[in-house]
Amino acid sequence: MKSSLFLPPHHRDELKRLIAAREPTAEALAEALNTASPECPDAQGATVTGLCRAWMNEDRTLAEAEGERLLEAAKNPSSDLGKGAFCLKFALALDYGRDLWSDGLRFRMIDGAEELARSVTLVGKGNPHIVTNNWYMITHGGCLLTCLAVHGERGSQGIVDLADIEQWALGRFRAFLGHFGNAGLYHEGTGYISYTLSILMPALVALRNRRGLDLTEDFPNLRLSIRSLLTATTRATDGATVMMDWNDTGRGAPGLNPVVPGMAVAPPEDLPALRSWFDHLLGVKGRNTWTCAYEGLPLTLALYPFATPPGDPQASLPRHLVDTRQGLAFWRNQWSGGMDTLVGWYARTTYASPGHKHDDAGSIRMICKGTPWICGAGQARPDTRWQSVLTHARREDRPSQYPLAYPFTYRMGEKGGMAGLDMRQAINAYAERYLSWRTDLGPAICMAILDLVEEHRQPSPPLTWNLTFPRELEGTIDSDGRGFRLTAPNHGGALQARFLLDAPDDLSIQDIPFSTRTFVGDRTVEYPGDRHIAGRFEHRAQMRILVALTVVDAGTPAPTLEWQDPDIRLGDDRVWRFPFEGAILKGVRLGTHVPNLQRVPT
Repeated sequence: MKSSLFLPPHHRDELKRLIAAREPTAEALAEALNTASPECPDAQGATVTGLCRAWMNEDRTLAEAEGERLLEAAKNPSSDLGKGAFCLKFALALDYGRDLWSDGLRFRMIDGAEELARSVTLVGKGNPHIVTNNWYMITHGGCLLTCLAVHGERGSQGIVDLADIEQWALGRFRAFLGHFGNAGLYHEGTGYISYTLSILMPALVALRNRRGLDLTEDFPNLRLSIRSLLTATTRATDGATVMMDWNDTGRGAPGLNPVVPGMAVAPPEDLPALRSWFDHLLGVKGRNTWTCAYEGLPLTLALYPFATPPGDPQASLPRHLVDTRQGLAFWRNQWSGGMDTLVGWYARTTYASPGHKHDDAGSIRMICKGTPWICGAGQARPDTRWQSVLTHARREDRPSQYPLAYPFTYRMGEKGGMAGLDMRQAINAYAERYLSWRTDLGPAICMAILDLVEEHRQPSPPLTWNLTFPRELEGTIDSDGRGFRLTAPNHGGALQARFLLDAPDDLSIQDIPFSTRTFVGDRTVEYPGDRHIAGRFEHRAQMRILVALTVVDAGTPAPTLEWQDPDIRLGDDRVWRFPFEGAILKGVRLGTHVPNLQRVPT
């Protein structure tokens, strides 16, 4: 028999020893195996969970029944994506079931896997040769997994020979790996990277275990992918997990797959802290829901790092990163859980088509103490006005293609950071967006967002300044129309924001419509819309839009916010010194000039 793709030697005995010793995660996995439903709503057909239970209990009767069920489900995959899902299932099923099945069933399973691998090589609408798209990894990476599982095995027609297909799939797999940036992030956003990695990470593990080939030597950035995703993730006030969201996705955190196989390829020095953070968010100290979606439960059973003692994320994991290829940056003040503050910005420096994409160049995100205050529009809502950016009020004024932006300066430290983004391509004018934030000025966070625009078209098109926030928050507009307030009903914390230089001609709160998406197998999901602040700025040649905001705890009064060139004053006794380092020219005397009529600073 061949070596396992995923299961370490003597793993069943070690798991039983850990369960007897009352190791919490081992106990939780055993309980999940015994209670898991044989069907999983997020998976394509039969899961491998029943085979895991049969493997743990060395139950040949159950193994035969579950193997037959998987073969039946695989007869009519709903799409090429469905084939990719079954490729992972078959690879795991052979690990867990081959020693328990009769020869006849084992031969049929190997035959089925071989047929599946060969079918995935056929190019079609659902399996395009488009190396920029996540579908490509699901199909081509799935083909590679199945080849690794059954090449050289004996099926009903003799020894299976998939050498040529395996080399083809490996070459295409390598081609896809070139899309990831220096921090291991991917251009289709923080949601679809999770889907992509659910095949990619198991394939990396299987290549290492079966062929002795470690592709992270050629692509070391992939070792950082899971750490980078977790940097953008924390626990919400309701105990769920929440992630800063970009592109075509919601705010849900990644699941067991890809996090567990991703930890298996992470740098060894990161693994103790990653194990602790996994436990805190998804494991026994967090969500503690061992779902079978994307075969997360079988992969966790095989790959959870029991042998690595947990470490302290606060002491060893980085608190900020910039993926320069994607133009995507994450910052957090600490690794502690629901009290964390997270800030992110997305220049969108890469345009890859086709693929899931939102018009979100220059967008900003912020989570503070478990509550998302600034977010994206979510699934199937690409319109730029919902992305927390400055944009054109009229769609016809937008560039015809989804635009890009470029970070020209950024620095992030322990107590805050700043970034400057070139927004000319997104606005079709001379435009810069600056972001600065601090966590040491009294409120939980102080943030300033500055948009500088020099518009020479006549008449200059109107713009809107937008900030999207979750529907659960309550929003109100200040009586003078120069600010707004968001309140979290569940804990009473509040965000207040003020326009300190140019004021909007109109400031309103608008609903974002519901959206729907139909997934493989005709499963349709409806996504409720959030809300957004819209500040409209009518025709003018020069704009300085400076928004300062603070987040405070329940019962804590929010400080007043005022512009005191070149500083921001918080209340009567705190001054935020030079938040943008001279990006605003000095001498803007608001006492004698009306901001909206000002053309050239004195």
